[in-house]
Amino acid sequence: MMRIMNTLLKQMNKKSYQVFLKNTSKAMEVQEAYLKKCLYDNRWTTFGQDYDFSNIKSIKQFQEQVPITDYEMLEPYIEAHSTRGEKGLVNEPVILFEPSSGSTSGSKLIPYTQGLKDDFMRGIKPWLYNLYASYSNLQYGMTYWSISPVDQDKRRTKSGISIGFEDDAGYFGILENLIFKKLFSVPAQVKFIEDIEDFRYVTMAFLLADEKLGLISVWNPTFLTLLLNQWDLHSKNFIENIRKGNLTPPNGTDLDPEIGKNFHKNPKRANNLRKLNKTQARGDFFKSIWPNLSIVSCWTHSHSENDAMELNKRLKGIHIQGKGLLATEGLISIPLLDRHRKLHHVISYRSHFFEFIEIDSESMEATPNVYLMNQLEKGRIYSILMTTRGGLYRYRLYDLVEVVDFYRDLPCIRFVGKEANVVDFYGEKLNEVHVKRVLQDIEEVRGFYFLAPCNALNGFRYCLFIEKTEDVEAKFTEIAKKIEEGLCKNYHYAYARKLKQLEPLCIYVMENGCMEGYYQHISQRKNMKLGDIKYMVLNNIVDFEKKINGYFA
Repeated sequence: MMRIMNTLLKQMNKKSYQVFLKNTSKAMEVQEAYLKKCLYDNRWTTFGQDYDFSNIKSIKQFQEQVPITDYEMLEPYIEAHSTRGEKGLVNEPVILFEPSSGSTSGSKLIPYTQGLKDDFMRGIKPWLYNLYASYSNLQYGMTYWSISPVDQDKRRTKSGISIGFEDDAGYFGILENLIFKKLFSVPAQVKFIEDIEDFRYVTMAFLLADEKLGLISVWNPTFLTLLLNQWDLHSKNFIENIRKGNLTPPNGTDLDPEIGKNFHKNPKRANNLRKLNKTQARGDFFKSIWPNLSIVSCWTHSHSENDAMELNKRLKGIHIQGKGLLATEGLISIPLLDRHRKLHHVISYRSHFFEFIEIDSESMEATPNVYLMNQLEKGRIYSILMTTRGGLYRYRLYDLVEVVDFYRDLPCIRFVGKEANVVDFYGEKLNEVHVKRVLQDIEEVRGFYFLAPCNALNGFRYCLFIEKTEDVEAKFTEIAKKIEEGLCKNYHYAYARKLKQLEPLCIYVMENGCMEGYYQHISQRKNMKLGDIKYMVLNNIVDFEKKINGYFA
C-alpha cells in the first residue's frame, strides 16, 4: 500500500514538472499572461477600480499605473474582506487568512483564495516530482511534514473567514491530502497538544517508532533539531513506550484517544533502538534507526545556514536539501535537481508575477531600478515584488535575494535576508545584512548566536547572545572589540556611540536550552507557530536576557 501511494503521488505531479521545464524558455510569456489574467479577473474589486485595471494592457502600463505596495497600504482592502466580506482585493472568495509576522508591522493576515493555493501547487508539484524521481527510496517510505501546535479554538474574522492552516499539508489539494494522510508518520491530532515539551515528546515517539520513515519536511532546521534532542533527554522512556505501546509525555498531558490508537506496541523495534543507542556514534544514530530516510527538506540559506550545519552533524549520511524561498504571501523559488544531481533554486515562474528592485551591494539600499525576471544579472542582489491571485499587487516582500546562477534560462536565487530588518532606537540604523557579515567574519562566533538590544546600567547597548564554548570564554574582550569595530563601519551606529546614546557592546553567554528559549520567547511575543519562526541574526526584542539562561560576560 505504501509503495502504491508514493508511486501515485509521484505520477500525479509528473505533468506539472514536464510543463514547468517545457516552458522555461518562454517564461516571460507565461509571466505576462499570468499578470493580464490576474488583472482582468479582479478589475471590479475596490483595488482594481482604484487603479483602473480595466485599462491596463501591458506590463509597462501596469508598472506605471499601480504603485509598489506593502501590507500597510493594502491593509484597508484586506479589512474589507476580513470584517465586511467585501471584495477589496480579489473577486474570488477568500477561503482563509494565514497569519504572518510583519517586517514593518507586528502581524499580518494574508488572504488565501483557491487560485492562490493552486499557484502554490504550480511550484510544489514540480518539486515533489523531481524529489521522488531523484530519490527512488522515497517510494518505500513514510513521511513527516512539520506539524506545529495550534490553538484549540479555531479563530475566525468578523466576516466568518477561518484564520490559519493547521499544518503544512494545508497547502496541498484534496487528493494530495488524502494520499499524504496514508503516508504520515505522525497523526494530525498531535498538533492539538498545547504543552510544547509534551508535543515534542509525542511527535518524536511516533517518528522513533516508524522504521520506514523516508522523508522529513520542516521549515526551520532548529524545529527538527529540538525534536531530535528529545531522544537525548528521554531515550529510556521512548524505548519503554514503544515496547508497551503506550505514551507517557513528561508533563502528563491527557492525550486524545485517537493518538493512543495510532501508537502500537513493537517490542522488536524497542530492542533495536536500545541496541543501536549503545553501538552507534551520536551522529550515526538516526541514520541507523531510519535506514530509508533519504532526505530532509528545510531552510539552509541566510539565517538558517548555521542551524542546517548543526542539524547535519546529527544526521550524518542523510541528505539535507535546502527549501526554495516560500513566504506566507507566495512561492518564490523551488529546489530542482538536474540530471547531474546539482541543486538549483529556480524562480517559480508559473506561480506568480515577479518584479525585482535592484539593491546597491555596498549600502544595501534600494535603487530606483525595477527589473523583470529576464533582466536579472548574476551576482546582483534584488528585493522581490510579487503580484498574486491572493490579491497582492506589486507587493514588496522585503526579502533580499542574490542571483547565483541560471538553469534552463531561469534565474537561480539565494535568500540573503530581510531588507526591512533594521533596528533603530537612537538613529543607529543597524541592518541585519551588515550585522551578519560582521559576525561571520569573527572566527570565534559560531554555533547559535544573535545580536539584540538590552538595557545597560547607564543607558542602552547591544548585546551578542552566544552559546557557551571554551573559545568564547577565552576571548570575550577580543570578540567584543571586533564586533564594535565592524558595527562602527555603519556611520549611524558609530555616531550614536560617539554621542554616548549607546553603551559599548556586551556579551551574554547562553547556557543549556538557549535555542529552545529563543524560539519559545519569539513564539509567545509574536503569536507565531514554532515551525514558522525564522532565526534572525539581528533582533529588536529588548528582554532576551530575562528569558534565556546564562550570564553577562
